[in-house]
Amino acid sequence: NTENFEVQRTTEANILPPISEILDRFKNPDRSLGDEYNYIKSINWKAYSKDDKGSLIECFSTHTGWSVRDTGCTILAQLDAGYAMKVLLDDPIFIVRKSAGYNIKDVTPDAQIADRLWSMIACEYTAGCHASELIDSYIKHAKDAGLNDRLLNLAQSDLRESIRHAAIRNL
Repeated sequence: NTENFEVQRTTEANILPPISEILDRFKNPDRSLGDEYNYIKSINWKAYSKDDKGSLIECFSTHTGWSVRDTGCTILAQLDAGYAMKVLLDDPIFIVRKSAGYNIKDVTPDAQIADRLWSMIACEYTAGCHASELIDSYIKHAKDAGLNDRLLNLAQSDLRESIRHAAIRNL
């Protein structure tokens, strides 16, 4: 019954486990996070205190396990940790960079983040859905008058189809 599922999902999205429980769950860098998906989605991350948010940001942005940093990008976005996510845009593991590039659209707009995203878009190796996600995130952070000109330039002259398509879609 879809109706019951929505009520249950809404109720679960408001749980607030102790910070120690969360940090303990993610200590092992080699653990599979597939089972943690529902747990992560059920937590109201924004409801934690400033100190607890700091501990969470530290945990998910500097964890030695790449899969925890990858999954943590969703959490960091909910915590509005743009500064931590900006660092993850340069993570040595591609999937973490990709996750950061996708989720960073959900943090407070920031010109420095826009600049970093633009440099990533300009990289000749950025293509496919990653390129499209970076453009979407860039648009959320770029508040300059030249945004449409940049998108138009990409649409008209970039050699990568995914970049041209994302630029056109956002014009």
